[in-house]
Amino acid sequence: MKGMIQSIFGRKPEPQAEPIPVVAVEQAAAEKPAVVEVSAADRPAKPARQMIELEDIAPPAAEVDPMDRHVEDDGDPELKERVIESAKQVRDPEIPVNLFDLGLIYDLSLDREGFVAVEMTLTTPNCPSAAQLPAQIKEAIEIVDGVVEAKVKVVFNPPWHPGMMSEEARLELGMM
Repeated sequence: MKGMIQSIFGRKPEPQAEPIPVVAVEQAAAEKPAVVEVSAADRPAKPARQMIELEDIAPPAAEVDPMDRHVEDDGDPELKERVIESAKQVRDPEIPVNLFDLGLIYDLSLDREGFVAVEMTLTTPNCPSAAQLPAQIKEAIEIVDGVVEAKVKVVFNPPWHPGMMSEEARLELGMM
């Protein structure tokens, strides 16, 4: 083994020094205690103490995410139809079909106060229109008289597949 090490590194391995016994180190420390004088100028300055009020360290009140607002689907059915018709004006730029008929709108709820919640998906998570389509749906819904506000949530579960398209969309795309 020594010959192999010597041939790999081109020199002989140096002999290992024997470790100093712990007892010898302890004796040396007892014989010569180390004393170091430190003046006040050498000491780091201590930071001034500060009084902290409890309200200064209390966590901020949790903000409620608007998407967490539960929207009961108990709104005016006529208003809901107008909302859907307005949302159907939004078309996928790559597939000339509206998002409803493509099956990209999973849920649309409208409550009595006029709040609308939409759950939608995209044809793929890498959709080049990922930012524009939800914004266009929101805008199309909010222009309808009677709608107070619309929230659009993009989800990818379940993943979209062509079987989610309506018959109308399949006919329009020549898939039937």
